[in-house]
Amino acid sequence: MRKTSLVFSLTFLLWIAPWILWAEVYQVASVQFNPTMFEKSRNVEELYRLFRKAAKKDAKVIVAPEMATVGYTYKDRDEIMPFVETIPGDTTARFSEISQKYKCYIAWGMAEKDPKTGLFYNSMALVGPEGYLGKYRKTNLWETDTHWAAWGNKAPPVYKTPWGNITMTICQGANYIETFRMAMLDGADIVCFATNSSGQTIGCLQARAIENGLYIISANRSNEERGFTMKGCSAIWSPTGEKLDEAGIDTEEIIYAEIDTTRFGEKEGIKARRKPELYLELMLHIAPWDFQANTEPKNVMAIALQYEPAVGSVRENKLRVEELLKDALAQSYKINIAEAARLQDVSKQLVDKHALVVLPEYSFTGRVPLADVRNYAETLDGKIVSYVSQFATTFGAYFVFALIEMDGKDLYNTAVLIGPDGKTIGTTRKIHLNDYDRLWAKAGKKFRVFDTPYLGKVGLLIGSDAYMPESGAILAVKRADIVAIPSSWHGEVAGDGEIAINPEINPHAKRGGMVLWDNMAWNFLYYTVVANFVGTENRYLGKSGIYSLDPIYGIESPGLARTMKDEAVVGTFRTIHSDHWINQQKYIDSRRPDDLYHPIIFKQK
Repeated sequence: MRKTSLVFSLTFLLWIAPWILWAEVYQVASVQFNPTMFEKSRNVEELYRLFRKAAKKDAKVIVAPEMATVGYTYKDRDEIMPFVETIPGDTTARFSEISQKYKCYIAWGMAEKDPKTGLFYNSMALVGPEGYLGKYRKTNLWETDTHWAAWGNKAPPVYKTPWGNITMTICQGANYIETFRMAMLDGADIVCFATNSSGQTIGCLQARAIENGLYIISANRSNEERGFTMKGCSAIWSPTGEKLDEAGIDTEEIIYAEIDTTRFGEKEGIKARRKPELYLELMLHIAPWDFQANTEPKNVMAIALQYEPAVGSVRENKLRVEELLKDALAQSYKINIAEAARLQDVSKQLVDKHALVVLPEYSFTGRVPLADVRNYAETLDGKIVSYVSQFATTFGAYFVFALIEMDGKDLYNTAVLIGPDGKTIGTTRKIHLNDYDRLWAKAGKKFRVFDTPYLGKVGLLIGSDAYMPESGAILAVKRADIVAIPSSWHGEVAGDGEIAINPEINPHAKRGGMVLWDNMAWNFLYYTVVANFVGTENRYLGKSGIYSLDPIYGIESPGLARTMKDEAVVGTFRTIHSDHWINQQKYIDSRRPDDLYHPIIFKQK
C-alpha cells in the first residue's frame, strides 16, 4: 500500500511539475513588422502568418507595431477612411482564431472607427482565448496622428489573464511618465507597447520599466514611409530594466523572451515609496501661456564633482572639493593651476561663464554611521554653508550641495543652492527617503524651483527623489530649465543603470550614462546635472555629469564621467531651444492633466 502510494505521488509530481514551471515562467514575443500603406488585406494576412508562427513557438503574449494593419503616415481622414474599422470587427475576429487555438494573447495597432460618432482613433486591440478583450485609444498623439485621429481619453486598460495583468499603450505615451504610472497603479504586470518610432519613444522604455517594475514588450517598425524612418529595435524589458532581447535596426523578425511571474510583485515596493499627496501639481496645465516660465536662453557651464566621500571628515571632503574645482578650471581654460593665487585669478572668470557647480549628496560628511548622524547635523547658517559660500564667492559660481540639516530637534537631508554672491538662494528637503535616510530623517513636503538671473530656473532633487518620475514631471510643470541632483546612488534602483538600448539609436549619448537621469533630461526637457559618489566600500556607481535634452537627434552631447574615480565633469550648454522639434513648451502643451491623470494622485497604494 505504501509503495503504491509512493508511486502515485511521484507520478503526480512528474505530471504537475511542468505545469507549475509553466505558471511561473513562460515565453512572449514581439513581432517587428513593416506594413504597406493602402494594403490592409495583405497586411492582415501577413500578420496572421507571423502571429501563428510565434504562437506555434509557444509565445503566450504576442505584440505587433502601431497601425500594423494599415501603415502610419496618412494625410487626413479622407485618405485613411477606406482602411478604418470597428473594434471589435473583422480583424479582431481573424486574429482571435489564433489566440483561441493556441491559448495566447495578441495585441496590435490598427486604425479604428467609432460606429456611434464616426470619429477615427489610433488604437490597439487585444484578443485572447476568450476572444476579444478590449482596446486602447492613443492618448498622446504625434503630429502625424492629429490630421485624422481623435485623442483618446481613457487610461490604459488592464486585463486579468492567466499570464498576468496585461495593458496596452502606444508610441508617444512613453514620453509621458503618467501613462505607464497609471497602468502600474491599476495593477498591470505587462505592457504591450506598439510604436512607429524613429528612436525617441523606444529610448524611454528601459526607464519606464524600472520606474514602474513592469515587463514591457515593445514592437516597432524598421523601414521608411513617406520620408519618416522607423528604426526597429523592438525589445523586451524586465521590471528592473534588463534588456531580455532586442531586434535589429533594419530587420523584420520575431524576438522572444521569458516572463517570470514571480517578479510581478516588484512594483509593490515602488508603490509604497510614492507620496501621492505631494503630487497635486501634476494636475496643473499651465499652457499655452506661462508668464512665469523663463523665455531667455542662458549659456551655462556646468561642473559635476564626483568623488569618494571621507566619511565623517568635513575638512577632508572640503579639501577634495577644492582640488576637484582646480581640475575643473584646468579643463575649462587648458592651463595648469598649481598655486592658490593663480586659482584665485582664474576662478573669477567663471562669473562670465555663468557656472553651476553640483556636489554629491551628504557632500561634506558622507553617509556617517547612524549613531553619529546628529553629531554631524548643522543648521543652515553653520560651517558647511559657510564653506560653500566662500567657494561661491571665490569662484564666482552657483553651488548646489547637500547636508544633514538640523531644524530644532528634527533632521533633514537638505540640498542648498548658493549664488555667486555667497548668499543662499533656496533649499529643498528630500521627499522620497532611502533606507538610510529613513533611519534618521524627516521627509520634505515640497518640490522647488528657484529663479536665478544667469542660469534661469533651477530645480533641486536629492538622490532617491530622482527615482520617482513624479518628481521630475513636477519640476517640468514648474518650468525648470536646469535640475541639479546631489546623489549617492549605488545601484539600489536600476542595478548598474547603464543605458542599454542599441547605441545606434542613441548616438549622441555618452555610453555608460545612468538611464533614469538620462531619461529625466530628455523626457522633461531640462538639463540635468548629477553629482554622485564613487567608492568601492559602498559600491557607489558614479555616472555623474550633464545629461542633455536630446541625445537621440542631437542638440549637443552630454558630458559624463569617464571613470569610476574622483573626477570633475565639465560641460557647456545653452538652455531653452524653442526652435527645436521638441522642447519643454511642446511637452507641457501635450500633457493630459485632466481626469486622465487623476489616478496618479487619488489611486490608493
